[in-house]
Amino acid sequence: MGVSLYVSDPTGTAGAFIEDEFSAALTNPTLSSGQFKSAIATASLASIGGTYYTDSSIAAHGAWLVLSVGAHHNPGIGKVELVARLRIAGSHGVVYFSTIAFQVFTTAAV
Repeated sequence: MGVSLYVSDPTGTAGAFIEDEFSAALTNPTLSSGQFKSAIATASLASIGGTYYTDSSIAAHGAWLVLSVGAHHNPGIGKVELVARLRIAGSHGVVYFSTIAFQVFTTAAV
């Protein structure tokens, strides 16, 4: 799933972080509320990066975190939705990520 989080702290005076929530409806399956039973989701960071503006005497850091991930049924569209809460932090540079990988297991009555 394509996401976009970016944080910049080139001087390292305060450090910087950003946290956001991303969601996406899965294309299959389409289920009614009565058919949907449960969903289990996992996620991992698939594309991360950073550029650091420092010499060797100054510590620079970057942190990339999946804070939570879940999946639920959205009865309005009949789809399972993936929801991921993500955070990045860094100092003395720029840190970002642009892609997460995920897997969702859905159980349904047929």
